[in-house]
Amino acid sequence: MLDFSILRRNLGLKILAIFLAMFLWAYVKYSQTPYASTISEVKMKVPLTVEGKDPKLVALDVPDEVTIQVKSSDNLNQLTPRHFKAYIDLKDKKAGQYSVKVKVNTLPGVDSVEVSPDVLLVRLDPEEKRVFNVKVKTQGTLAAGFILGVPSAKPESVTVKGAQSVLDKVKDVQAVCDVEGADMDRIQQIQVQAVDEQGAEVSSITLEPQFVRVAIHIKTEVSNAVVPIVPEMEGAPPKGMIFDKIVVKPMVATIRYPYDIQAPPQVLKTTLIKLPEDGKNFESETTLDVPKDIVLVNPEKVKVTVTYKKAPDQLKKGK
Repeated sequence: MLDFSILRRNLGLKILAIFLAMFLWAYVKYSQTPYASTISEVKMKVPLTVEGKDPKLVALDVPDEVTIQVKSSDNLNQLTPRHFKAYIDLKDKKAGQYSVKVKVNTLPGVDSVEVSPDVLLVRLDPEEKRVFNVKVKTQGTLAAGFILGVPSAKPESVTVKGAQSVLDKVKDVQAVCDVEGADMDRIQQIQVQAVDEQGAEVSSITLEPQFVRVAIHIKTEVSNAVVPIVPEMEGAPPKGMIFDKIVVKPMVATIRYPYDIQAPPQVLKTTLIKLPEDGKNFESETTLDVPKDIVLVNPEKVKVTVTYKKAPDQLKKGK
């Protein structure tokens, strides 16, 4: 028969011993082995590099960075993306498409690293260079009364370098210049961009040079000019007489015409003046014959004075 009295002997000491044992176990677990409950975890973005690629090929569909999740029993608060290296190895790979694993170099003390994405579908294309003429494109509205002349860019062409399949998308290389409110010529340094059929910018290529010097010519909608006035006359001096003087007042006229007119007039003629048959000197006030699309600014009327004198042979006879 069991003697329970033995169990009751020194009961307080036995209970104290049990508590001491539990305390020692907790101390060992949480103090001597802290890693069991203090695992640190941090997530960050790390630049992605490409290694081993054939210099004659271009790697497409490669992101600039990947996300890594790091776990460690050490404190990770001091870690930054520069402490890690994320890369893909394309050594000995030819043109084509490949599934490539992302690798990460870590520091001592890091227990594990998870990468997202951890596998990339990478396309390798032959690299090409093509030359495109620069097209100047303007945006904005000129000041009232002004029009845009023919813009120009220097250099007139740029070299575009990139993957063959990407260059096939490039339709134009353009320099976009802002002309909002412009009322005089402008010269600007503009960064060029390659665009596709829809006008969207094509990325993953390089352009050399990246900037061009654009000259924007601003003109008024009309041009002004001062031209001489020439009398238009019908008839001839009387027999034995010649013209002595033909005086036009004023001698010139101011005209205005559209900037794009092909051949602006160099002179303006009067309306037809018929010489009198009596052979007397005369004075006539007349108007100007203004061609189509030409605006006469001034004068509205001109005065033409014609005088005669005897012909030289008549003077000899008179002697």
